[in-house]
Amino acid sequence: MGHLSDHFQGPLGAVVLSLIAFSVVFLVLMALMLLLIGVKHLAGLIDAVKAAKEAQAQAVKASKTSSSPKEAPRAVVRAQEAGDQLIAVLTAAIAAGGLENFRISSVRPAVAVADSLTSGWKRLSRLDNLEGWE
Repeated sequence: MGHLSDHFQGPLGAVVLSLIAFSVVFLVLMALMLLLIGVKHLAGLIDAVKAAKEAQAQAVKASKTSSSPKEAPRAVVRAQEAGDQLIAVLTAAIAAGGLENFRISSVRPAVAVADSLTSGWKRLSRLDNLEGWE
């Protein structure tokens, strides 16, 4: 019986050794991938537990502070863009969190400040100065 190195001599030994090396590399990569997936799911589980505890604490706090039901803040969204709806939802959430008797009656796009404060001549000169930068 010879040494272990005798099995890896010649072209066949090189192929066997490279197969062993590649399989070890891929096993390590798969283990790292599984570790990352496990950490991702663990982080999601921890976030869900924290969110549930916070929701339960807020529910207990809300039940203690409000003895009589009040009218909830309402938001009326009449915009077609999703960005305007997001602004309305965030404003309603802020209003519900700290303001009393607050209602959003409408949402409309804001006019750009540059259009309302500058003249047409000034805008034209700006466009002429940008010529060639297209």
